Amino acid sequence: MLKNVLHCWIVTAVLTCIGALFFYREAFGCTATIATWVNNAAFRAFGADSIQEYWENKDCFILHRHTKGKGVPVVIIGDGFNRSDNKKGGFFEKTCHALADSFLINPVIKDFKNYFDIYVVVAESKESGTTPGTKTAFGSGSSKGADFKAALSFIKAAVPALNAALKSMKM
Repeated sequence: MLKNVLHCWIVTAVLTCIGALFFYREAFGCTATIATWVNNAAFRAFGADSIQEYWENKDCFILHRHTKGKGVPVVIIGDGFNRSDNKKGGFFEKTCHALADSFLINPVIKDFKNYFDIYVVVAESKESGTTPGTKTAFGSGSSKGADFKAALSFIKAAVPALNAALKSMKM
């Protein structure tokens, strides 16, 4: 029973994060509610010239690691973020941090936040935004809305470790 509940939760969390990220970007933008992102000390130790300045398509990074249990994966993937949005420490990354922070302080989640792993997968769009007519990676700017199957396939390709977990759920 618990396994089925977790499987449903993972799917719901992925779809909720995709939808919330679309909504958050358009409704709130990147304002003072977003915590300041501090660069990883290891990156600073090597200097700015030795690190990649932009997140590339299908790059994956972790925002939160579990400290209890085996970790329930939650994936944040954006749509409508172009190359300039994907600068390290930039708009996309700050938006993902704000979304993850909002997710983890949610009254339903906060007591269980130590059970979650939050991954971010970068999906670069041709244009920034999700207003009608915008060319996005998963079609958020189209009249049909985002293609969640395409987003899930993209996630599976970008995060092999997560792909194994999704296969076990027969997704």
